[in-house]
Amino acid sequence: MGVTMNKEMKKSKRDWAVKDTPPPILNKTRLKLDDVSQFFDYPQMLEEQLGRDKSTLEWIGESKNPTEMFTSAHQDVKVGRLIDVLHEMELPQVAKVLEDWVAEA
Repeated sequence: MGVTMNKEMKKSKRDWAVKDTPPPILNKTRLKLDDVSQFFDYPQMLEEQLGRDKSTLEWIGESKNPTEMFTSAHQDVKVGRLIDVLHEMELPQVAKVLEDWVAEA
């Protein structure tokens, strides 16, 4: 007996919506982003790069855990785009979490 794959599973993981990424991967990504955000507001910078509006950015800035937002409300952002933006922001250690997951069979 084989597992039936839905259309989402057949796509490259880079093409998956961030919101569809398994929670353990998102949590690990959030933790990595938290680790590097001690001196810079990387969660807000990431949101700006992904096209958030000003009111949402202000709300994120006031949040006790801003990294929760970067994955919770992006309905159309793909994993590949998030990886690319993380590299553009010179955060390869955060991007690597997602890259390792994408590379898994």
